[in-house]
Amino acid sequence: MCFILTHCICLQKVCKTIMLVMEYLGPCRTLEDFLQKHQHLEERVARTLILQIVKAAQECLRRKICHHDIHDCNILVIDRPLQIKLIDFGCGMHICHDPKKYPPDTRISPKKAVKNTVKQLFGIMREIEKQCSSIPEEFMAFMNTCITLGDDDQRLQTVQQILDQPWLKNQ
Repeated sequence: MCFILTHCICLQKVCKTIMLVMEYLGPCRTLEDFLQKHQHLEERVARTLILQIVKAAQECLRRKICHHDIHDCNILVIDRPLQIKLIDFGCGMHICHDPKKYPPDTRISPKKAVKNTVKQLFGIMREIEKQCSSIPEEFMAFMNTCITLGDDDQRLQTVQQILDQPWLKNQ
């Protein structure tokens, strides 16, 4: 089981209705609310949040899903232990090249999915950076480079390359 994505316990079609039963997370709040409550994040907390968010995005891509809507209201934070859950896959798209496999409005190419995900991760990291002044400039400069590359650029960064950054590995 993946601990960073919400877990679907049961999915049933009853008549014309689809019933979806999700895990109960207990007390948690959106990342937006968490950041408003914690005006000055410790570097350790910021790193943990970023690392878990990037890993959640990587898990989506590994499962051939582009979340397509990663932002602070679609990330839940559980305080103890500090843990995130990525929610709301309503804008999600299948990652594939085969035009026959999925309708056009539900699929995205692998390159576009990675580019979209990296841009959204950068936005989240900018929000976290506002609450934590000790995130190294080199890390944020690396992320800035990631989002300025064109879709056809051979240097297009992957989510794994984000995880390989020294600051995230320094736990």
